[in-house]
Amino acid sequence: MPWRRQHVEIGDARVQEQLRSRVVELERMLASLGEGVVAVDSAGIVVHANAAARELLAIEQDRVDGHHVFSVVALPEVRDVFDAVMREAAPSATGVFTVGATDAGRRVLQIRVAPLQDNMDAGAGAIAVIADVSDQRRVEQMRRDFFSNVSHELKTPMAAIRGIIETIRDDPEMPEGDRMDFLDRAVRQADRLDTLVADLIAISRLESASVATRRSTVDPGDIIRDVVAGLAHRAERSGIELVIERCDSALIAADEEALRQAVTNLVVNAITYTNRGGRVRVGMQRAGSDMLMHVCDTGIGIPQDSQERIFERFYRVDPARSRERGGSGLGLSIVKHVARSHGGDVTLDSEPGVGSTFTLRLPTGVAARESASRRANT
Repeated sequence: MPWRRQHVEIGDARVQEQLRSRVVELERMLASLGEGVVAVDSAGIVVHANAAARELLAIEQDRVDGHHVFSVVALPEVRDVFDAVMREAAPSATGVFTVGATDAGRRVLQIRVAPLQDNMDAGAGAIAVIADVSDQRRVEQMRRDFFSNVSHELKTPMAAIRGIIETIRDDPEMPEGDRMDFLDRAVRQADRLDTLVADLIAISRLESASVATRRSTVDPGDIIRDVVAGLAHRAERSGIELVIERCDSALIAADEEALRQAVTNLVVNAITYTNRGGRVRVGMQRAGSDMLMHVCDTGIGIPQDSQERIFERFYRVDPARSRERGGSGLGLSIVKHVARSHGGDVTLDSEPGVGSTFTLRLPTGVAARESASRRANT
């Protein structure tokens, strides 16, 4: 009867409209994902790729839909994971591959492929989720390098101390002067070991989740005066003039112990690499909503090609000289970490043979909290 036919047609229209609405909703959801999503049919032809997938794979839309997935991403790792699922009926498969022609643009991507339904014999196709794991791999590599460097740095003074002790033990007739010389070397190596362990503890403390809870109201000017007073004898013993210049006062929210560690590291670094007769100047002044601490020296300076890396952990411009003077290779990286945890930064201006100026910038008030929060989330 006509009314029944009309009723069926209306029902079909409603179903089609609902399906279209669901499809649009699904496409919006896929478009909003940070991970790339690629769906293929049973023949491996791409039927959908969201914006993230096209961006991660650096391909245009007209080169995706309707093309075979192996022509879109012609890499053996991608072929292997799709084959494992679509030909070998594996429940899922993962792989890692790189894209990008240059080091600056290279990315490490992880792909996971799963069937669109449990029974792959039905020819339902498969779906792949692609994630950028470049930062994760970089952090993992940094962690491996860090532990490798720590192991090496610990072994070196320990081996030296053991060698010195064995030398003294095996030579009971050693002249007293030589014996004292060996003992002095052992003490220097022990001091180096103590410095390294203290810096490792400082890094562990800075990276702990409770750093934000240790904030209190402090005056960086008071910290500068305390640090300079505590290092005055060391500077005098090294024949270096250590002075405080202009030192404005301001109350800021900061981790006092961490800030004291940063200032100490900068001043010790300046004294260590300034020759006898040189001068180290320390001061602080306001610059808008920031406080700028500076430590200037007339030391040996840092070559231009090393200035970008000087804040890296265990990086040394002159490894032999640094170890000879007791440096752990962690002091400046701690300074950078402290600066960033407070929403600031640290910069360097240096010229070989003339000297260096390190500037620690600390935002104050709300700007500091917002900047620290942004850095913590990156």
